Amino acid sequence: MFRVSRRPGDDAPWPTQWESTPLGSFAWSGDRLLVRALSGLVALIGADGLGADYFLNVEPDDSTATVVLDEMAAIAMDVRGELCLHAALVVDPNGAGVVLLGDSGTGKSTTAMIAGLHEGWRVASDDAVLILEEQGRPVGYPSYPGVRLRSESYPVATAAGFDLDWSTLPTSRVVDKRRVLPQSGSARVSFADGPIPIDRIVDLRPGSENSRVELTAVDGAAATARLLYSLFSVPLLGAAAAVRRFDQVGRLLDSVRFETAAYPKSIDGARRMLDELASSAGRADGP
Repeated sequence: MFRVSRRPGDDAPWPTQWESTPLGSFAWSGDRLLVRALSGLVALIGADGLGADYFLNVEPDDSTATVVLDEMAAIAMDVRGELCLHAALVVDPNGAGVVLLGDSGTGKSTTAMIAGLHEGWRVASDDAVLILEEQGRPVGYPSYPGVRLRSESYPVATAAGFDLDWSTLPTSRVVDKRRVLPQSGSARVSFADGPIPIDRIVDLRPGSENSRVELTAVDGAAATARLLYSLFSVPLLGAAAAVRRFDQVGRLLDSVRFETAAYPKSIDGARRMLDELASSAGRADGP
């Protein structure tokens, strides 16, 4: 549960030392984790989720909930011991979930949007995916509904068929992005929500426009390392949390295929890569 508490004053018990990571800065405050996120949001997270929100240089308004979802939901899931990946989640025409990994700037959000505009495909999430084990199989849940687009990705989305004006989209405080929500009114974007059975995990490797679409199976240490690198992980949780994550990643890789996808960095290239994923679904008996 996320509860807005107060703006901290000068007497707030801030720690003197923070550990900085790409997710923000972390410190302990008593028995709870103190997180200073990229947007200026500061929060205390208890073992059962987010105990209180503190806003630093951020005035609560109608977008407060989306800021919390953007920055804190995935971190809170990690504190709770859940497996949350920095990834996009799309659904192929057969109803199978495809987790898209990629370094920042690779084009996860853009590819997810292209999928939502591609025949038979749906998009569930563009940044964070919660993966739970249900009835012995992994299922995915988007951390928040919709997709966030950078301004430079908007022309790509419109060329792919997106039909909403950039200025009408709500903004995101975390980075210079705008939100495309299921209720935005665009009939051309197909959305999905959880639970979504996960069929495969694909590490995006866009290349030159002349490159071919090529799916390559990855297993063993390379797949494990890539997934561990792609987790929303709080460094201050200690060895027990690290062992738990390693075990969760191992069970996930026992249940799904892990592949790299090389493809031309273009709308047509992304579509051809999606078509190849759909056509190869179920081709193998498992990882």
